[in-house]
Amino acid sequence: MESLRTCVVCGRKADRSGMLRFVAGADAVVWDATRCASGRGAWCCPEAACRERLPAMGKRLARVLRLKTAMPVSAVIA
Repeated sequence: MESLRTCVVCGRKADRSGMLRFVAGADAVVWDATRCASGRGAWCCPEAACRERLPAMGKRLARVLRLKTAMPVSAVIA
């Protein structure tokens, strides 16, 4: 059975192997290249449109990651 994840930007569902995972770091939301860092993760499509809109999703990312305040996204994957 595949592990479906939902993109926080567009809402598309896909297998976790085809998604990018982001976690809350010390002072910013960071990309989890290994997809297995500890803590709650937020998933994003690898498509350029979603990656470009991700930094503007501050409140949504904060809610998904269960943060008290929004954090900036440290870097968007090119």
